[in-house]
Amino acid sequence: MNSGQVFTMLEHSGLTSVPLCEWTEETVHTFIKSFLKIRFPTLLVLNKCDTASSAKNIKKICKKYGQDRVCVASGLTECFLRKVTKQGFVKYSPGDDDLLTRQDGGEVCSGL
Repeated sequence: MNSGQVFTMLEHSGLTSVPLCEWTEETVHTFIKSFLKIRFPTLLVLNKCDTASSAKNIKKICKKYGQDRVCVASGLTECFLRKVTKQGFVKYSPGDDDLLTRQDGGEVCSGL
């Protein structure tokens, strides 16, 4: 950890103008909370985003924790994409954000 990161944590917790000798137990807890948030950020991966109730739940979680900490996923969709890739219907690499179909102009169905 460098001095820039420490200063960022002090700024984030509002403690830049409070001398260290004046810190209380509450001040230390505030700093540690900021330290954990910055040093060990948490990413929430929400699986099963393809279910009927997922949109409502995703909105609720994003509102509570912030959109920048949320990533939606679907194991079922990933399995489906891998299967249709093997069958030659699409070009897709596991984990990619997008894929190519026949309409995209790609020579997808080389095996069919």
